[in-house]
This record gives sequence, C-alpha cells and structure tokens, in this order.
Amino acid sequence: MRLVAIFAGLLTIAGVSSSLWGEPQSALVLQIAPSQNAIQPGSATWKTGAPVFFILTMKNNSQHVLHFALTNPAFNYRAKVLDSHGKPVPETENFRKFREALESGLSSTRNILVVLKPHETCQDTIEVSYLYDVVKPGEYTVQIERDMPPELGLGVVKSNVVKITVVE
Repeated sequence: MRLVAIFAGLLTIAGVSSSLWGEPQSALVLQIAPSQNAIQPGSATWKTGAPVFFILTMKNNSQHVLHFALTNPAFNYRAKVLDSHGKPVPETENFRKFREALESGLSSTRNILVVLKPHETCQDTIEVSYLYDVVKPGEYTVQIERDMPPELGLGVVKSNVVKITVVE
C-alpha cells in the first residue's frame, strides 16, 4: 500500500493525473506534457528561439512485460506538428542533416533497453524545436507516436494532442 501511495505522489509531482492514462483496453499509453527544461512538466508557452521540449510518459497497461529500445528521440518517435491553420510544420535543417548522418552510419545514439512490467511507466524527452520549425510566433498542435513494442504486435501508439504557443 505504501508503494502505491509513493507512486501516486510521484505522478502528482510530475503533473500526471490517472485520468490521463486513456482507456484500460489500451495496452500501451503514451502521454506528452510540455516542458521548458526537459525535466519537469511546465507551461505550453515558449518565447521565440527557446527550445520546445516535451516529456513523454509511457504506461504499460498490458499483462505482458514489454521490451523496447530508446536510441534517439528523433527516430524512436514521430511527431505530427501542425500550425494554427492545420498545415504540417516543416522539418528543420538540423533534422534533415541528422537523418542523413544516420543513413550514412555516422550518427551517434544512446542505447537504452527498457523493460516495462505491467502497470509500470517510463519517461523520455524530445526537443520538438530541434526537429520541426516552430520558431514563428503562433499556435501549434503537437502529437507524438511510436511503434508498439514487439510483445504487442504491429501498430503504433499515439499520444494526446497538445496545443502550444510561441510568443515574441
């Protein structure tokens, strides 16, 4: 019981409510939260030129132990970033160069193996502004997805959609 209380307290500190975890039938849930520092959740507003981070929390709602790697957020996840008119935001030059380096075998990555037991969560971060051109003041919507771990078969898990604002 004490472990449950500690876990619930940690979720509260992290700003994650149990209502965010989707439907119980979702085997893996991906929840994103805006962050100014890639450490803790924060406001969904950034000044022009500031790095736009998201904290990604994955929860295993299945009865299986899940295994997946975290190598590079740019390739572990796919982002859908739309401007206020619903049009896709272009990729940055940094992202294009990074993808070319990876394809040529000259890219460095991390290599973290995640073992996620039933009902456990893990977190990762992604800097959306490094990958997508969210530099102009305005409103954007962001949704992140990743492939399902092999234990859950083919498919993707999509996050909640977050509306962000970039101001001067």
